[in-house]
Amino acid sequence: MHQFFKEAIKFNPKLVFFAITNNCNCKCGMCSIWKIKEKKNIELDKAKSILLDLKKRGFNYLQLTGGEPMLHPNFFEILEYAKKLKFVVFFPTNGTLIDKISAKKLSKMNIDNVSVSFHNMDPLKFEDIAGHKDIFYKSLSAIKNLKKEKIPTCVICTINRKTNCEDIEHVVEFFQKMSIFVLICTPMVIKDTSFHIGGDDTNFSDKELKNIIIDILKMKKKYSNIINNTLFLETVIDFLDKKKTKYPCLGGKKILYIDWDGIVYPCMTKNELTENCDDCILECFREPSIFMSSRKNAIFAIAKDLKYYLQFLKDSGIKL
Repeated sequence: MHQFFKEAIKFNPKLVFFAITNNCNCKCGMCSIWKIKEKKNIELDKAKSILLDLKKRGFNYLQLTGGEPMLHPNFFEILEYAKKLKFVVFFPTNGTLIDKISAKKLSKMNIDNVSVSFHNMDPLKFEDIAGHKDIFYKSLSAIKNLKKEKIPTCVICTINRKTNCEDIEHVVEFFQKMSIFVLICTPMVIKDTSFHIGGDDTNFSDKELKNIIIDILKMKKKYSNIINNTLFLETVIDFLDKKKTKYPCLGGKKILYIDWDGIVYPCMTKNELTENCDDCILECFREPSIFMSSRKNAIFAIAKDLKYYLQFLKDSGIKL
């Protein structure tokens, strides 16, 4: 995860995923949060109190998520407060709410990174996947608006039944020409916490998923804009081969999940902390755990994709 590069060298990252709303205007087949009947937004004062407490506890990276986080009526107030507390803030979005005005606003607030979901280069397939009319054009417009404002932007492409490896490669190839990084998310089914994802579109056998991961590793040799760290992808293969992986999850230790009710979970998949957990391949927890486990592991992970990180440093202007 490139957001952790600078702090990984210092070995001082702590990350929280804060789902501020369960409301969403898409109906993605890989997700089921939108199926939750009772729509909730965390209250602004409660959100601020949680952020202040997290900062006091040493958390420095914050992902505002959902649902669609920009549907929270106080999204920009929460973002402004987080930046005031000096969090590094990034958020995923389907892009439908990022017009030129909101992109300018995000730029003025110094948002650190925005990730826009983009699951297929075929407009009709993308629309079928997301359950949203004209999502292809809306998401692409959002990316262009963010890029125009020079906001660090990447694309999220989730592995699903309606997007094969050839489709994923088309997404990667298209955005490499735009100098946009692509994060490929592993498919998951999560039912035990408030973070509901999964469905028919995420139903893969271990063998099927392993073959997809192998293809992604091959793509990384061809394209320079795939964010996923090689060490993480190799860890996924070990997991699918039923091997004990070398880098357990740090959920509940250096990474937390907090939902729209303000309930704190060790991760998005479990209600209780599991020591040295190796029970899933949730990318947003397992990949940063490699970087956050030790300085040695962080440097090793970076060395695996040194050309990519050198390019990231060049693009971002970070000085070590």
